[in-house]
Amino acid sequence: MNACLRITFVSLWLICASHILAQPPVGVYIPIFNNAVPGSFISLPVRVIHFDSIASVQFVIRWDTTILRYKSVNSLNLPGMNGQSFNTIHALDSGLLRFAWEAPNSFPGTTVLDSTIIFRIKFDVQGPLLSGSSVYFTESFPTFFEITKVHADSSLEAININQASIHQGFVAVGYTVSSTEPPSEHVLPADIFPNPFSNDAQLRFELEHSGEVQITIHDMSGRLCYENNLGVQAAGKHSLSLTPHLFKESNLYLLTIRSGEQQNVLRIVKQ
Repeated sequence: MNACLRITFVSLWLICASHILAQPPVGVYIPIFNNAVPGSFISLPVRVIHFDSIASVQFVIRWDTTILRYKSVNSLNLPGMNGQSFNTIHALDSGLLRFAWEAPNSFPGTTVLDSTIIFRIKFDVQGPLLSGSSVYFTESFPTFFEITKVHADSSLEAININQASIHQGFVAVGYTVSSTEPPSEHVLPADIFPNPFSNDAQLRFELEHSGEVQITIHDMSGRLCYENNLGVQAAGKHSLSLTPHLFKESNLYLLTIRSGEQQNVLRIVKQ
C-alpha cells in the first residue's frame, strides 16, 4: 500500500472511529406528571431515545404504593412485546414492575424513532393533595438494568444503569414540579468517591448553569432514605459529604441528583 492510500485509509478509519465513539447513549425516561387529581387515573408513558440496534432490554420500575395504585400496562409498542414481557406480581403490594424484552431478531436488533413510547403504565392516584411519588428506573435481583446493543460486526454491548441516559419520573398530586420535561440526554456530570465506602464519601458534581439542586437517596426496596434541597448553586464544580448515618445498613442504594434540565442517577454501595 503506497503512502497516499495508507494516509487516506487511516484518515477514514479515524473519522469512522470518532463517529462511533461520539454516538449518544441509549436513553429511557418517564415524564413528570403535574397536578394529578386524587381519585383519578393517569397513564405514564415510558419512552426511549437513541434506541438503535437494540437486542434486549430489562429493568425494574418502582413507585410509592401509598400514592399510586397500579392498574395495568398498555400501548405495547416494541416488536414481539406482549404481556409476558412484564412481571406484575408485586406491583400492588410493593410498587415493583419487572420488564424484560428481546427483539425478534438478535441481529440487527430493533431501531425506533427518538421519544417512541414503548409502553404506558396506568395508575389510580390515591395520595392526598400535596403528596407525590417518584416513578423511577432501578434494578432488583434477579432483574438488573441492562440494554443490549448490537454493533455492525455482530458484537454485543451491555449497557448498565450507570451508562444509560435515564430520566426518572415523578407524579405531583395537586401541584407543579416542573413545567417542562427535561431532555433525557442532559446528564448532570456527577460521581461518588470512594464507592463502595464505609466511612464518609464525597458526591462530586458539576453544573452547566446555576440552578436549584435536589438530591434523593432510595434503597433498593424503593424507600426514601434521604432528601435534600441544596438551594440555588452556582455553575461549576461542587461536592457534598455523604455520611454513614444517611444509610440504614450496608447495602446498594440509588442517589438521584437533579438541577433544572440536568439529572443523574448513581449507584452507591455502603459497606
